[in-house]
Amino acid sequence: THEIIRRALGGDAGACSDIVALNAAAALEVAGQVADLGEGLVFARELMSSGAATAVLERYAESSRQSGEQG
Repeated sequence: THEIIRRALGGDAGACSDIVALNAAAALEVAGQVADLGEGLVFARELMSSGAATAVLERYAESSRQSGEQG
């Protein structure tokens, strides 16, 4: 499952990537970061294909590891 998430965030074509992009687009629209779902979808796919989404996942994973070591 970790590899599926990594591939989806990396923008690999397929249903998992589509679901991630659509969920991100909806979150961006609700947060007021984009004007509509279509703009959010374009933005989400750009972030995914640029590697930015994977970088966020890596930072989150590292933070979680550090929290676990401290607790």
